[in-house]
Amino acid sequence: MGALGKRAIEKRKDEIFVGGTFEASCLRAAVYDLRIQNKLAKTTGSLSGSTLILEKGQLAVVETFERIAMPWNLTGNLGIKARLALQGLFVTQGLFVDPGFGWVGTDPNTCSPKGAPLRFMITNMGDSKIPIRLGPDGDPVMGIQFFDVEEPADRTVVEEQPATPQGLAIFSDMARLKQKVKKSAERQESEMTEMRTKVDRTERATNQVVLFGVFLVAASLLGAFGAFIVAVVAGGNAAPNTVEALNQLNASRPWTIVILVSLVIVAITCVALLSRMMCQLYIRISRGQAARTERTRSGGGSATAVPGVGEQGQQRTAASD
Repeated sequence: MGALGKRAIEKRKDEIFVGGTFEASCLRAAVYDLRIQNKLAKTTGSLSGSTLILEKGQLAVVETFERIAMPWNLTGNLGIKARLALQGLFVTQGLFVDPGFGWVGTDPNTCSPKGAPLRFMITNMGDSKIPIRLGPDGDPVMGIQFFDVEEPADRTVVEEQPATPQGLAIFSDMARLKQKVKKSAERQESEMTEMRTKVDRTERATNQVVLFGVFLVAASLLGAFGAFIVAVVAGGNAAPNTVEALNQLNASRPWTIVILVSLVIVAITCVALLSRMMCQLYIRISRGQAARTERTRSGGGSATAVPGVGEQGQQRTAASD
């Protein structure tokens, strides 16, 4: 038994569709396109007139505009429209419409085809908003195919299933996961800021110690050199004594004066080098303090990257328009 074609569906439209909800323009070669009624069971999206707008991650529990009373010798298969599926619309629904759906009554022999809408949940899983027109002139979201089946010996009425909040649990879990990731990122950023503060404090303390040590060494060398000069000129006749001492050194041990001159040159060189080191260290400390001040003014440094899932898969759409 194959699917009913356009002529067969149109011939049995009064058996399938109740309350004048059949629309000939929705009928295609072997599929009838289902529209959504204006009344929404639940939605996190927004309504603009008769248009439902679903932003990324928003959803709605909807009912079809068509009211169906499935004959006992027919069954239906449901599928989402490929155009909407390619935009990222995800539909949660049953795949089949059983014989007897939309019938009411307790006695299988006297139950009547009252008709009922099909209910399903739609979610925007894409990046862009999806507008869907509602009502009799609305956009088709689902398609239904009809198949001949053997009529059951015992008729069992298929009751309409109400919308339950449990269908939304996965999306609330995703929202909670997003909040956890956000809190984790904030905690990591706080820890990184605290670590940077500690490193800056340690660096400043180390620079101060090094600077103090350099000044101490320089002061010691300068003091030793000054003491040597004072000792030389401390006598009553400083200049004659110095000349006489140098003459004696030159006469007795010529190499001694070479050593003294070398020591003076080394002392002067050490003082010059230490002065240069102190200048460079002062410049480095000043630049470091300026950089830290600039980071503080601009918001405390660069943002911390949060690892996440970045892989995207490709979908194959089985339904066709």
